[in-house]
Amino acid sequence: MLKAGADAHKAAIIEIRWPNSSSKATTSWTIRTTADIPKPDPAVAHTVEKIMSKVKALEFVQLHENILPENVAPNMAALGLGQDRVLSSQRVRFQPTTMGVFLANICKIITVSDVCIIEAGNIKGETNYTGQTFNMAALRNEFPLECEMVYQKWTGGLIKDIIEWSRSHPDEEEKCFAQCDAGVWFDSSGKVTHLAGEPIDVEKIYLVSSAYASTVKFQSNPKLKKYYQDNPIVKGETYHAKEKLPRSEEDGKPAKVLIIDYLADLLWEKLTSFEQIDKSGDGVLSKKEVHDAYVKVFKPARGTDAERQALDHTIDLLMSDLDKDGNGISRDEYDVVFHDKTSKVKTFMATHPSPAATATKKS
Repeated sequence: MLKAGADAHKAAIIEIRWPNSSSKATTSWTIRTTADIPKPDPAVAHTVEKIMSKVKALEFVQLHENILPENVAPNMAALGLGQDRVLSSQRVRFQPTTMGVFLANICKIITVSDVCIIEAGNIKGETNYTGQTFNMAALRNEFPLECEMVYQKWTGGLIKDIIEWSRSHPDEEEKCFAQCDAGVWFDSSGKVTHLAGEPIDVEKIYLVSSAYASTVKFQSNPKLKKYYQDNPIVKGETYHAKEKLPRSEEDGKPAKVLIIDYLADLLWEKLTSFEQIDKSGDGVLSKKEVHDAYVKVFKPARGTDAERQALDHTIDLLMSDLDKDGNGISRDEYDVVFHDKTSKVKTFMATHPSPAATATKKS
């Protein structure tokens, strides 16, 4: 079954049949009004619900507190934000948001770029997280797509123009409002004053990461379109406005996966020391030891089956983040979080080189 049309008032029901193992498939389809589609059989629905209960428990895995940390954004006014640090994506298409800064800043870190710009259409939650936890469900709510990241080498002047142009008419969604990382600062009139946390150099070339879909939409910016026309060869790659980007969509790095990995590292940082977690003193952290340390620090709810399953999934997430051989977490594996936070990103980058990285090596 597929959604037919943007409003979801109708559904396309497609049947694919193979008469036997050696024959080609035949297809047939019908269009149905969604209101007329019968409700699921109760027995089948109950079975599906039972099977999916463990999967749904994943949604409650805690990833982060519900605020924009002060060490990430010490000067809220410079980001165009108010003083409320609670994560919120409300009106994300029309104004700067704490959720926009939060996600863009993580993407900047995990892609090791100077600047990250995310077109607000990629952030879809429209939610204020007051009194809530930022968990797996929240991340899926905000970032429902994989949001593959691509790279550009743009001058400071071009970046400034793209951001300011996107925000010049906040009531026009087609302007593709740019949500930016915490290193992009603004003056009181909304003009960009800083990139990468330093005063902007309009002639300097910055490495910019953005979602593939964002890069496509930003090409409606007249100055960016002219830039591609005037610079058909950039970083050794051929660019044609609205036809070819520096990376294909399939080659982009999956930001959501790396975001989860990065936030798991932050959870580790909040736990006690290796020695305090290692109650047995054998130099290896077991799942039970990590479980006990997590419960002591975060005090998660454990009253219902769903809450207990969510806790179990959280511990699995923490274990898989560091335990690469399945034999518990050694001191060397644990130290990755604290002595080289970017090691996993660097490994990922080495096996998935971007055009920008390749160009840097060549230069």
